[in-house]
Amino acid sequence: MPHIVIGEIQQREAVRVGNSLTEKYLGVWVTDAPDELLPGHTSEVTLKLMYWPEERHTEVMAGATFTLREGPNIIGFGKVLNSPTPNERENPAQS
Repeated sequence: MPHIVIGEIQQREAVRVGNSLTEKYLGVWVTDAPDELLPGHTSEVTLKLMYWPEERHTEVMAGATFTLREGPNIIGFGKVLNSPTPNERENPAQS
């Protein structure tokens, strides 16, 4: 299952203390993506937060950058293009 970690896209290794990962991993699933993703090319991919709205990941907002992970391995990076509106963040059942 892929995860995102909000932070600098230049990061190329997971932050660890001993054998423990110390960053906040946010579970996501891919809901729309090109059939083929080529290394070194830009693609627009739609990711959904797995535990939204039960967990309100306020750091996931338009403009935030992230790395895409499989376990501790960084497999991609990106920028959030769209995120829940402030009203959806406060009242997810009403959206």
